Amino acid sequence: MTRARRRRLLTMGSVAAVAFGVAGIVGAYWSAGSNPGGNGHGLVGALPTAATPSVSLASRTATVSWAQSLVNGSSLGQLASGGYSVARYAEDDPGTAIAPGGTCATVLSGAADPLSCTESGLATGRWAYAVTPLLYSWTGGESTRSPSAIIAPDAPVSVTLTNGGGAGGAFINTGNQSGLSFAVVLAATSLTSDTVTLTLGQDGVSGSDGTDVVEVPTEPDRFPAYRLIIPAPSMRIGRVAVDRDRLSGLLDNLAQDDAGASARLVVTEGRLRVSRFGDAETTSLPASTSGLPTTICLAIGVLQAALGAMVGSTVSLVYAAADRPVSLTPVEQRRLEALLMPSRTEP
Repeated sequence: MTRARRRRLLTMGSVAAVAFGVAGIVGAYWSAGSNPGGNGHGLVGALPTAATPSVSLASRTATVSWAQSLVNGSSLGQLASGGYSVARYAEDDPGTAIAPGGTCATVLSGAADPLSCTESGLATGRWAYAVTPLLYSWTGGESTRSPSAIIAPDAPVSVTLTNGGGAGGAFINTGNQSGLSFAVVLAATSLTSDTVTLTLGQDGVSGSDGTDVVEVPTEPDRFPAYRLIIPAPSMRIGRVAVDRDRLSGLLDNLAQDDAGASARLVVTEGRLRVSRFGDAETTSLPASTSGLPTTICLAIGVLQAALGAMVGSTVSLVYAAADRPVSLTPVEQRRLEALLMPSRTEP
């Protein structure tokens, strides 16, 4: 081999060495083959960072879409061995990439712009997606992550009243109504930032995350915990004594049209004003009163039955509040007592 020939080979080897050195620094790619007329030279360049993807949701299925990157004027997805990989990230663990499922699990390529893939059956959580460009064995920069796709938790698995009163601790009463405590069991993948709204109603407690509601059935408390609702002597705020026969006769008149109606009893100084609930007409009876004035509503039939069980001419009603039981006793025989549960005081 001549000296000139050896010099030419050394020169070509030096060019190749320089090209490989540049590729190692910038994370470059080499194109397959060589440019026409390029005397065996290939292209060197850096893969771009992928565009930020967008995410749309349909139930628990996410569709991820992104604009294609251009490489030498062509969409990356159209180049041989060119495409994109997709990764999913949990909002509460942003440093760990999760391999997605569905069509997002493969390298995505093609001429479509934007490209897209879908992942179904997403678990509860907040998920962001990122896209990375690929060409042969070279990798470009991962995109900025998409806005989080929020998969709300399913309805709570269970809602339990933990400070309930009454039999079985399942009831809301005056002992716990000012500070109820519930144990709510959510899906295992729920985040600590997830919230649940509890709604109390006649049919029980429902828990909602804004999309689903779970109804928790309850049973009527037929035997309430009376020790919690009967007013202690220190809680009683007033007393009214009235003629039993006159009160009973007045109730008979009020019950003529509707035996299931309620009587409205308004205690003022020296008087007991009685009317049928909702009526403007009032009858005033003389009474002996002490303590604070109040308004009490009692079912007419219940009060009539209790008056019929009393003895003597005068009865006493002792009260604590409009929503607490009223104690009815004969003045002449205090050992005989009837507890009357009040009805509502507003229409």
